[in-house]
Amino acid sequence: MDGGDRAITGLDHVIVAVADLDAAGAAFGRLGFNASPLGRHEGWGTANHCLMFEDDYVELLGVRDPGLFTNGLVERLEREGEGLLGLVLGSGDAGRTAAAWGAAGIEGVEVRDLARTLDAPDGALRLRFRNAMPPAGGTAGLNLFACEHLTPDLLRRPAWLHHPNGALGIAAVTVQAADPPRVAAALGRLLGASALGRTDRIWTARSGRAAIVVAGADDLEVLHPRLDPPPDGPPRLVALEIAVADLGRTAGFLDLQGVAYARGHHHLRLDAHGLRLEFGDGG
Repeated sequence: MDGGDRAITGLDHVIVAVADLDAAGAAFGRLGFNASPLGRHEGWGTANHCLMFEDDYVELLGVRDPGLFTNGLVERLEREGEGLLGLVLGSGDAGRTAAAWGAAGIEGVEVRDLARTLDAPDGALRLRFRNAMPPAGGTAGLNLFACEHLTPDLLRRPAWLHHPNGALGIAAVTVQAADPPRVAAALGRLLGASALGRTDRIWTARSGRAAIVVAGADDLEVLHPRLDPPPDGPPRLVALEIAVADLGRTAGFLDLQGVAYARGHHHLRLDAHGLRLEFGDGG
């Protein structure tokens, strides 16, 4: 069974847990991202700003009302602080994705509807989604699900896709795992075995244009120098690479903003809101 049978369209977005949505929006604005208006999840106490690209996006997720359901976000922020929280695959049909995952041996996949109201300048927009949610055992503990957009025409506007730093989209996400082969095997069931590749002890799963890189703590220094890895435990998302049109332009923007960063081979790196953020040449 290949990725097409699963109705997976690629990596849809990544979720970043933030303690203060307003502060996070301003901080990522200083890094050259143009965030979409505030979106509030219906019936929940969470809200978001999104950094939208042509094919994917980064969701900055925070708590607006801790008295309502927050899907564990309050506890996550108290326990681990800010940082990358989850991976979301794109699905053309969440029901079909759930059925295919069940056929691949992942039991207990649930399909759930979700909506959020976006505070657009010309009036509120209601965005609707249908998610295929595998249990933790089906993802080897990785926080991952698939999302079908039921109102895709409302999701993006041209103005939200323009970023002063030249950002084009998500190039890669790095997962730290105590047992990389186990996480890679789970990704193989979720995406199809043909999506997997391996170099020594590092596994890579391709989903659309993006790469999900799985490595042990010992290999993180090679991939992401001076990244302080968390202690071994469940798989953790530790780094996000954004492709940019012109690395020189990105560096110039960061210089103008007074943002400190380090230069690597064909990329810039910095730390922001609990995550390692890297800009790579995607032009």
